[in-house]
Amino acid sequence: MTETYWESAQKAHFRAAVALWAVATSVLDDVQNEVELSRFHNLEWAKTKAATYAKQARQAETNGYSLGPADKRDRALKRATKRYSEAVTAFQTRVLTVGGPGLLAQVNAVRVAS
Repeated sequence: MTETYWESAQKAHFRAAVALWAVATSVLDDVQNEVELSRFHNLEWAKTKAATYAKQARQAETNGYSLGPADKRDRALKRATKRYSEAVTAFQTRVLTVGGPGLLAQVNAVRVAS
């Protein structure tokens, strides 16, 4: 059985979403040293940049689903979103550890476009 054009396009959108989730994850994972973690500007940039890529990933996923029914959510996509969620938690933990609850509250207060 051959794949239809929309099925091929859907898979391409899902692959793009996985790649974008990976970029968003990487942005947060790369903020590791104390200098980066103690400066609000760096943290604001990382949160905003990661959120931008996450938004693009969600849009790519939505575009894929808009093409037709997907029997099940792609495993790679599911893993990518899980890794991003874990990266957000780890990022927040690092900020809390280095900058304390006040800095974490500032970072959490940064609004990003959804």
